[in-house]
Amino acid sequence: METKILIVEDEADLCLLVQNFLETKEYVVQSAYTFEEVMQKVHTFEPDIVIMDYNLPGGKGTDLVSSIKKHNPRISVIVISGMNEAQEAALQSGAEQFIEKPFPLSKIGKAVEATGASGS
Repeated sequence: METKILIVEDEADLCLLVQNFLETKEYVVQSAYTFEEVMQKVHTFEPDIVIMDYNLPGGKGTDLVSSIKKHNPRISVIVISGMNEAQEAALQSGAEQFIEKPFPLSKIGKAVEATGASGS
């Protein structure tokens, strides 16, 4: 079964970089750039994993994590942020993992693998 990953990042270059990296690992990947777009894709794409920036236009990261978990508690959420102080709030809101920016792509790969996911 294919693992589906939704990348949520308002920096288009970083989003594309992470998406391309995960696609080379044979994951099915889509991206979103805003709070509203994320929830639409959570309903339509039904990802197994959401990798999301903590700071997004249209809402707070903690609210988004809570909304994702409320829709489907089985979705693994990995939060990325340049603000180390966001870690505690992200984890308390339901995220399984936190990655501080900047990060090597290998760290994303290890975080995805830690959820138990594998490429197709």
